[in-house]
Amino acid sequence: MNSTDSDILRKVLLLALLNRKEGDTIQDVIVELDSIQAMSIKEAKKLLKEFKRESLIVDGELSPLGVAEAEKARLFFKI
Repeated sequence: MNSTDSDILRKVLLLALLNRKEGDTIQDVIVELDSIQAMSIKEAKKLLKEFKRESLIVDGELSPLGVAEAEKARLFFKI
């Protein structure tokens, strides 16, 4: 996977986390992305580790910084 693919997967996961349904866990989001073949569970877990290291996720939720990054992702995909 090249860096462009990784960047897009990163944006997809951030956006999915931002738009998750109430009551859905991060694990639910990962499983859903895997089931629609948007990314594998392994790829998603690797990205989650990065997000935690970068403080985009804190205590199992998107941090304000994570929300800001997810909003940037939303604009990226907006047509």
